[in-house]
Amino acid sequence: MIIAIIVKFSQGDIMVNLFSVFGAGPGVVGTFKIVQCIRYRKPLKKAMDLLDVMMSEVDELVMEPIVRKGMERCWIAFVLCLFFGSCISIHWLSRPLLILLFYGERTRIIDTWPVFNDNWFQWSLTFVFQASNVCFCGHTFYIFDNVYFCISESLLCQLKVLKYRLTHLKLDGSVGSNAALEICIKQHTQVLKVCDLLKFSSEGVIMFQCINTVIMLCTGIFILTLVEHINFNVLLNLGEITLVIIIILFFYCWYSNEIAFQVLMYY
Repeated sequence: MIIAIIVKFSQGDIMVNLFSVFGAGPGVVGTFKIVQCIRYRKPLKKAMDLLDVMMSEVDELVMEPIVRKGMERCWIAFVLCLFFGSCISIHWLSRPLLILLFYGERTRIIDTWPVFNDNWFQWSLTFVFQASNVCFCGHTFYIFDNVYFCISESLLCQLKVLKYRLTHLKLDGSVGSNAALEICIKQHTQVLKVCDLLKFSSEGVIMFQCINTVIMLCTGIFILTLVEHINFNVLLNLGEITLVIIIILFFYCWYSNEIAFQVLMYY
């Protein structure tokens, strides 16, 4: 696909192939996220282990509703990422089939180079090969987002538990009071450690996501001004990609701000 984009730019006007830049953006960001996920796998694993330890230490029955609600939100974040990845995969998989059904043309899921005039056997084989890769990439590109959102939800859950413990803490000098204070201090230290690990692992991804979103939005708006090159397929792709990148950036900003706000409340 990357070779096909380079060949298109070398053979024609950049304005004609401007949509290729827009369409390749999510793939570039997704690849970067995969690399970052592999690169920072140890800090992310350590953050998840700390959250597991904190979760295992929540043994008060009165805090069970707080924990359950936090885990429900974590599952919702996981399902949303899975849903978006599945929708994108289904969209790319269905396009060649719909074009074949309504227009009788054999097209590929992803343009590659060199371009072949496929017969039915070659087209079917290519579709199966590209479909498996699209299904894999459609979810792989959002693995880092899924990990970040789930860790953030678990972290917010622990902050709520810590808030409950602090608001019900009675400092009367008794043994039970001192033990409860030690638990709060330990949990607060662990929460800060998870925050540091999450920040260290995700700051590059968030920065790259912001830069890519700005570039893609500017490119998309510019494409819309080229009225003579706009068709329904282009509008559909523009709307889909723009919606996804804006939602992902919104969640990154919301979780980052919410965690920072909640942590600062305890200083």
